[in-house]
Amino acid sequence: MSDHRTIAESYSSATESSDLRMRTERRGDVDLMIAAGWIADGLGPMLYRLQVEFDSVRVMLRGQGHLSPIERFLVLDKLKTLRPAAEYLRGFAIGQAILTGAPVTSEVAKLVMGQVLDIFLDPTCHHCDGRGFNGGSHRGEPQTICRPCRGSGNRRENIGKNEQQRTFGAHLLAQMESRLCEVDRQLREFLRSNV
Repeated sequence: MSDHRTIAESYSSATESSDLRMRTERRGDVDLMIAAGWIADGLGPMLYRLQVEFDSVRVMLRGQGHLSPIERFLVLDKLKTLRPAAEYLRGFAIGQAILTGAPVTSEVAKLVMGQVLDIFLDPTCHHCDGRGFNGGSHRGEPQTICRPCRGSGNRRENIGKNEQQRTFGAHLLAQMESRLCEVDRQLREFLRSNV
């Protein structure tokens, strides 16, 4: 495994590896699979697997570019971990709504979670391809701030229909990103101490 790749990229590669031999002289794909198995199941590992699977299918279908709605459907249709993750996340959203006292119903919590999951998997603004603006002198057009993302280049601003839903969605997204970072930290720690 190259030190230039992220843990997630290495994990993605390891899940598709045909060489799962143990080696004492260097770290291999099997070491990452063992590290992933060492982490207790829960939201973080589930999100980690889902994100790696989404990125892998996306690259096979489209590369790094913006997905059209049809391509997006095709990617989501191929994700084996999407259905169990979505089911788990609906329960997580309802639990977070109760825990935080968010002024949303269970149905709204599930709908907001669907938007959050979509943005979690594909955070780049589709209207400006993550640039934060449209047009530009290279096209002979005036450069304008992208309205849907408000110049940020990401889709976080598109969660929910009102301020309560946006606040709740931002909370859910922060929780998911925190759990994902924790999985990455645990994988690094395991690999550092056991390989």
